[in-house]
Amino acid sequence: MLAGIAAYGLASHFSSVVLDEWLYDSAISLANRVHARGGSVTVDLPRGAREILEWDVVDRVFYDVTTANGEHIASNAWLPDPPPGSFPGRSYLYYAGTVQNVAVRLLAVNVSLPDQKNVLVKVAETRNKHNALARQMLRISVGLTLCIAAISAALAWYGIGSGIASMERAVRTAGAQQAETPLQPIAIDDDMPREMYPLVEEINRLIVDLAAAHRLNQRFTADAAHQLRTPLTTVRVQLDRARRERDPERHGKALDEAVGALTRMSHLLRQLLRPTTRTRRVVCPSIWARLRGRRLSGISTMPRRGASILAMRGLLSRQLSAAAPTCCVKPCPIL
Repeated sequence: MLAGIAAYGLASHFSSVVLDEWLYDSAISLANRVHARGGSVTVDLPRGAREILEWDVVDRVFYDVTTANGEHIASNAWLPDPPPGSFPGRSYLYYAGTVQNVAVRLLAVNVSLPDQKNVLVKVAETRNKHNALARQMLRISVGLTLCIAAISAALAWYGIGSGIASMERAVRTAGAQQAETPLQPIAIDDDMPREMYPLVEEINRLIVDLAAAHRLNQRFTADAAHQLRTPLTTVRVQLDRARRERDPERHGKALDEAVGALTRMSHLLRQLLRPTTRTRRVVCPSIWARLRGRRLSGISTMPRRGASILAMRGLLSRQLSAAAPTCCVKPCPIL
């Protein structure tokens, strides 16, 4: 709507400029035919010149030549005078009025003759050409505006759609890669949109932390299995010995040794669980602090689309699930 109003204003302005120039040419041609002869003012306007002045296919042209005392020298219609005091420092004036109940555009030219007589030459023209030209320019302007808007919308749709499609392909590729080799950083290649680089780099740093935590869990499991193997073997041997022993003293001694082995194993379990508890308190909060406390730089510049964000969230959740034995896996709150 604003574009249409602006286009109509521009069309009306330029059509007025063009038609005012035509009106000025007619008025000056008529003013050049005004002469003072023998104390009287005459207008040399033959019939052919008058027909040329009045001829117009679309509009009607009116003229009126009057002296300072109001005497009409040449006229085909009565034309309204310009507002009083309209000629200080200039010899012509454009103004609006009505002639025979029709709106017209008028031009008054003040002509000074050699004998100090002033003559006012007025020419008027109806507004049909002006309105038709304004409407035509308006239609052309609105048509061009609509075409440009449609082309811009199509280009924007194509650009955003291709960007979103390339991002979705990159997410699917990264998901397939992580399904084959979990806890491996996502490869950044030329097919991936540049808007995703900050997000992928941040996720890769998170994957590195999760992989380190996973390796720590594997080492703890191996160490625990090695440390528990000997006490369990001792308990089994002593219980088997107590089951076969008939002597009450030896039977009790075997049971005491089994109880001692269980006590040592309990102490060993407490020693083994103390580091892993500390690790849970250190590793997991550090990872989640990066997720909660830090904004992933560049996410705000990415095109937003539900399918892509959900796919990236699923990819990150699978990475977190791979480290589940060490860290409590929670839904990622920032994706």
